[in-house]
Amino acid sequence: MSVTVPDFNFAAFYYPEILASLRAWARVNLPDVTSDNDYEVAVQLLKAFALVGHLNNVNLDAAANESIFGTARLLESVRQHLKLIGVEPAGATPSTAELLAKISRVFTGDVDIVPPYAQFSTEPIEGGPGRVFEYVSTAAITMSRNDRISAALSEDDTVFTDDTADAQAGNDWTPWATPSENDAVYFGHDSLLFNALHLIVTTAGSDYLGIWEYYNGDYADEKPDGVVLPGSTIKLWLDTLFNSQPAVGAEVRVQYDRTGAYEDLAVQWDGIELRNYVETTSLLGQVDPSGSIDDYTVGTLWNILEIDDDTAGFLDDGENLISFNLPQTPDRIMPRTWAKTTVNGIEAYWVRFRVVGVGGSETSPVLNLFDLAEAETFVQMRVTQGQRVSEEPLGYSSGEASQTFTLGRTGYIDGTIEITVDGTAWVEVENFLNSSSLDRHFTLERGEADAIIITFGDGTNGRIPPFTPSPAVINAYYRVDAALDGNVGVRTITVNRSGTAYLSDIFNPFEATGWAAAEGSTDEDLAKLKIEGPAEFRSLGRATTLLDVPTVAKSYTDAAGASPVARAFAIEEEFGPRTVGIHVVGNGGAQLSAAQLEDIAAYFNGDEDLGYEARILMNHLATLRNYARRTITVEATVTARGVTAAQIKTALLNFLSPLAVHADGVTWRWTNGEKVPRSKIIATIDEVAPDLVDDVVLVAPATDVYLDGDELPWAEDADLTITVVEP
Repeated sequence: MSVTVPDFNFAAFYYPEILASLRAWARVNLPDVTSDNDYEVAVQLLKAFALVGHLNNVNLDAAANESIFGTARLLESVRQHLKLIGVEPAGATPSTAELLAKISRVFTGDVDIVPPYAQFSTEPIEGGPGRVFEYVSTAAITMSRNDRISAALSEDDTVFTDDTADAQAGNDWTPWATPSENDAVYFGHDSLLFNALHLIVTTAGSDYLGIWEYYNGDYADEKPDGVVLPGSTIKLWLDTLFNSQPAVGAEVRVQYDRTGAYEDLAVQWDGIELRNYVETTSLLGQVDPSGSIDDYTVGTLWNILEIDDDTAGFLDDGENLISFNLPQTPDRIMPRTWAKTTVNGIEAYWVRFRVVGVGGSETSPVLNLFDLAEAETFVQMRVTQGQRVSEEPLGYSSGEASQTFTLGRTGYIDGTIEITVDGTAWVEVENFLNSSSLDRHFTLERGEADAIIITFGDGTNGRIPPFTPSPAVINAYYRVDAALDGNVGVRTITVNRSGTAYLSDIFNPFEATGWAAAEGSTDEDLAKLKIEGPAEFRSLGRATTLLDVPTVAKSYTDAAGASPVARAFAIEEEFGPRTVGIHVVGNGGAQLSAAQLEDIAAYFNGDEDLGYEARILMNHLATLRNYARRTITVEATVTARGVTAAQIKTALLNFLSPLAVHADGVTWRWTNGEKVPRSKIIATIDEVAPDLVDDVVLVAPATDVYLDGDELPWAEDADLTITVVEP
């Protein structure tokens, strides 16, 4: 029996073309079907065949697109392509926050106050779940008794005396032979913050002036209040930095922000202007020095403490109280961190009273008891978004080569995995190429649906977990749950999720920062990943050229699994020959802390103590800096219908951002050193609603804004004045 297959045009791709070809075929091969009515059974079959052909072709087209890296549109496809070159897209980066908690009772001995991995959280946000944060540490926070200070020191003409025993016991002690400028008295607690000092002044001092200060540890504080150029020096007025209080002798760092050049200077007092000032000994490397306050940053490690002092600086005797708001209190004019520091070999949270002026007949006070009887005490900790999964049993060794296990939880936070085999820790490696048969190594990769797969060696490259005399028990420890935006606002982390005893009034004094979505989680980010993934393969985690620096900087991950760098750019020989200045932008445009910058510098330059191998292979020393924010003020009158000023401001904030990208979702809109044209600002306003905006009159900026080599635009702190008028 023979079957004749009629000729048919199989070239058609989509439903209409396929149906048209089927109709033409039917007219020749099915002469009995004379009706084109949709209710005709044969016509229905033709339409069904056309639809099936269409769906098959679309699926074939999608499969073809996904099989090619350049046209792939699904995250899983891109991930599989990148695996071929050993690149793994990063998961979500958790945010971090500083947390304060009040101690709810008095302790007269040492106590563990915060256990490892204690959890805190926000209340549910907009109907969704709260964000969970952990104190990520294997050791508890231990506090000493909180009813008294841990240390009291006197500094007399740069010589320190430890008066702790007398201050705690209620014995008289005299801090100075004769008060003079920069003499000081220090009071500290080794593990807690406090907001009051209860004391007895046995004999009042006389004829001196002093200020109370706390240690902040960060020079990047303020802009000067004025800049004067006398000639070969630079004079800067310092009203805001010291709350207009005399601060003679305070050490201030003056930095020229465009180059990073700085000088440390002692504060002087202008008796005519009645103002603090410093005067440099040079022009900070400038040929034509700038007179703009925006080009300088002034800061001091010891900041003014806003205080209620019943003793008037120990000039009144009797039983007294010195009280103050914590520097981190959000309702302060300038909330800042109160940091630990070491004074005379003793590490503590310190406050000090420092003499800034004497009158000629000054005498020292005689001090007695100092304690915290009327103070509130607080523990301070750094918390990281996410939750720890502890001792999850993955299974038993089978003794076979290349065993794999899948973590039980999704939402894994990169860099947090710990694997133990019969209680012994094994080490994560990228691959087994350099692993011997004795190396306790494993690899980690993301599978479908965000599953995390752990793989052990084959006995030649990487050891097989023991099977005899009994199968080894394999456990996993890791952190999860950073998928949701954790950059929560001030005083939002308030829930003691672990029920940690003796803590109350928990709050974060600053916004949480550092969160970033998983790579490829949006269409725009997927397009960026397709560019950055091959770039990561090219660099192999090492910076051999300046072009590699941004990729390597983004690959930095801290101990809690946070990757705080959103973008970076490098300036060769910025700080001299064989140097490279690496300027980083934090997630959300944030500026990183001094500790983060220091650790990332070690990550680039190498640090054996921290376990970092050098990642910069250019024979250069890397210096890490935050990018310089160039605030751009916009003032415009917009003639429009149905458009609000808030809509326009939102568009401008997105446009004038260091992380703004072009329409392709990949290319950075701004690069350091370029200009911000007025025309683009006008176009951004117009694009809010092109059919509704009739006219834009841009008053500010009056001219194009030119960015310096270390600058990127920043509008969050700028004045955006938008007036919308009806046509």
